[in-house]
This record gives sequence, structure tokens and C-alpha cells, in this order.
Amino acid sequence: MNKKKNKFISDWGLPIIAIGGLFIGIYLSDKIYFIPDLSFCYSYPNIICEIPIINWIVRILDTRVITVFVIYIGIVLSAYLIFKKLGFEEPEDK
Repeated sequence: MNKKKNKFISDWGLPIIAIGGLFIGIYLSDKIYFIPDLSFCYSYPNIICEIPIINWIVRILDTRVITVFVIYIGIVLSAYLIFKKLGFEEPEDK
């Protein structure tokens, strides 16, 4: 690929895919029913879940959030590998 295509992909293509991948991950996590919806606070209620700030952090252990991250990483990584296979080179900052 030439420098113009590399710059376009690095400035517009990858950020659009990254933001779109996040929205797709959130949308698909609601549509997937074969993964059970388990949450740490609902499964094992304790004093940690009653503290608001820690409760927000502990929600990362929710299976829906983990599903969103897995879908997001899969989309972004596959797009990056496809671009690399097509000849994309990351521009060097000077």
C-alpha cells in the first residue's frame, strides 16, 4: 500500500472499526442467549456489592461485559490482521 492509503487507514479506517466494533459488541451481547447472564454481585451478595464505587468495578466480572470485550477484541484484531495481510504499515511519527 502507498503512504496515502496507509494514512487514510490509520487515521479513519481503524478508529471507525474500533468504535463500530464496540457498538456491535454491545448489540450482540444482548442478542446472544447461549451465554448465561451471571453476575458476581447477584450470585454472591456480600458487603463489597453494597459499596457504590467498588460495585461498579466488580460489575466487570459480569458475563455480558466479558462477552462485549471478547467480541470487540475479535473484531478489531481481525480487521488489523486483514489490513496487515493487505500490506498496511503503521505510519512512523516524526
